[in-house]
Amino acid sequence: MGHLPEGTKVALLSRSWDGDEVQQYVDAMRSRNFTVRRILGQSGVQDFCFLLKARAGIFGTGRSSYLMWASILSRDVRNVTLYRVNSSSHQVVSSGYSWRNARLANRFHYPIFTESSESNKQQNESRLLSI
Repeated sequence: MGHLPEGTKVALLSRSWDGDEVQQYVDAMRSRNFTVRRILGQSGVQDFCFLLKARAGIFGTGRSSYLMWASILSRDVRNVTLYRVNSSSHQVVSSGYSWRNARLANRFHYPIFTESSESNKQQNESRLLSI
């Protein structure tokens, strides 16, 4: 997200707003002077349609088939970043898909982050925002 200028409007969509994890994204994006809004109270179908209409980009976990399909089916989205995290409980085997379709190959990016300590978490947060 490092390519985005200050003041960029960012919409955060999550099926679970319970924990601090989503708030950490909000705080990190606001620290970069992004205008952040949360999308709440929609059905799964409404969330999917919202993602289909994204234009500048979709950013989320590579473990989400929901994000993957919305990104594939979208006609307008220009950049899709589906990140993965290596941790002690889960090792990423592949960095992503090998697309044969040139439009999809240019659209999708698959960064891998490593979680092992508090300092790595801060470095990963910094890297996430620089994408």
